[in-house]
Amino acid sequence: MGRPPSYDQDVLLQEIIECLWERGYAATPVSTLVQETGVNAPSLYARFGSKKGIMLAALDAYGQKTVEGIETLLASVPPGAAQVRAVLDHALESFDDPRRRGCFLVNSIMSISEDMPEFTEAVEGYMERIRGLLRDGLAAAPGLRPGVTPEEAALFVQMQVWAIKLMARMHPSREMGEALVRRTLASLFDEATVAAFS
Repeated sequence: MGRPPSYDQDVLLQEIIECLWERGYAATPVSTLVQETGVNAPSLYARFGSKKGIMLAALDAYGQKTVEGIETLLASVPPGAAQVRAVLDHALESFDDPRRRGCFLVNSIMSISEDMPEFTEAVEGYMERIRGLLRDGLAAAPGLRPGVTPEEAALFVQMQVWAIKLMARMHPSREMGEALVRRTLASLFDEATVAAFS
């Protein structure tokens, strides 16, 4: 017996995210989602339209939550190196996940194929929003190295976050992650600014 129609949509989406995050889109048949969520297939199709619709809803829910989390994090520290350090430290927390899942959005990038333009558009949209938040903070940042623009710095930081999230899927040491953080700060900011975070 599937879950009744009164199921909580937010809870359902989180259960779907956990399932897809753990297994990947291609390796997760709808039957597995039924088993993991307790919602029968007709109800899932009625709600999301298709398996692709389920994935898009999961990406939207996770992406929006990620953007909101980064907005909160950036607002909690001064712009510039402190924000970059906070974002990278937050990414390093993925090293503590015993399931070594990395990031749902980054993992989705790795599994997107050419016949999935909807997924590409969804992921790119959230990545662009995240990069915009970083760029806005860096535009007000003191201590950027000469010739480094906020746009370039934001892209560079985002790439380092991706690298950390991919590293988290292996067996990285915390020292490896900390080395990446130090090198990122040194690449973007002048010596006096970096020294404040040493």
